[in-house]
Amino acid sequence: MKHFRSLGIFSVFVVAIFTVPHLSYGQTTSQKVLAQRFAAVVQVVQNVCIEKAKVECELLELTDNPPMLLQGQVIEYLGVRARGVPYLYAVIAERDDMDPDIYIYDSSGKLLARGEKTGPFDMAAHIPEYKQRVIQRVKMFKGSGHIAIAVLAPIED
Repeated sequence: MKHFRSLGIFSVFVVAIFTVPHLSYGQTTSQKVLAQRFAAVVQVVQNVCIEKAKVECELLELTDNPPMLLQGQVIEYLGVRARGVPYLYAVIAERDDMDPDIYIYDSSGKLLARGEKTGPFDMAAHIPEYKQRVIQRVKMFKGSGHIAIAVLAPIED
């Protein structure tokens, strides 16, 4: 009986040794997938900027620690924008079954722009008429998971 109990404890220990690294690997791959999606979206936006506006876009802001949003949850970011510069706001989800929506508000709460796409990627554009503070509000319409948020603008002279 004593040997049986020792064998059981040893078996649990061996299973734990092989399971724990596998679970941490799963978390790394979800972050890697989000990073790959984000890079692909930024590259597409960059290509559109070059083809349509004949100028490169630079990445002004990026979430350094991708937040986890549950369905129906809202997260806000605050930023100051210069007059006359077109800003592109992008939100990218880690999975295809997620649908984040992005809204841009001024400091008084007036809706300035909103994303129109459905699916794991949404984008909004806004050109401020004066130097203003904007609120980027992201709502997870469907699904739950990590998101990445970026602000891009054309390179100025």
